[in-house]
Amino acid sequence: MLEDFFNNPLKNEWCKKYNMYSDEPKNAENHDAIYKNLMTDAYEAGVVINNYNSVLKDIPNLENPSDEFLSSLSFIQLIAAIAHYFHADHFDKGCLVRVVGNGILLKYFREVVRR
Repeated sequence: MLEDFFNNPLKNEWCKKYNMYSDEPKNAENHDAIYKNLMTDAYEAGVVINNYNSVLKDIPNLENPSDEFLSSLSFIQLIAAIAHYFHADHFDKGCLVRVVGNGILLKYFREVVRR
């Protein structure tokens, strides 16, 4: 699903233009894929940990992670970075859509799977 949103030009463009507060109608299929399916799966799998802030306290910047940066993180730091974006969406509606569209969440999940 993350690969599809990153690689599919229409879905990727939707992510870039997404605004939770816009009066424009939402694309229900895309919206549900992220806010129902992805979010539910992540919480049920235990990926969205609650102590993510304490795990990430010494990590300066999670945006635009390079391969070198990702490989330097411990497994729990990778999970905490993923959790960070799910929790951030509660305060910054649309944050999750943005990190799906720009591939940031995909990079963290790829590194988790690689390990």
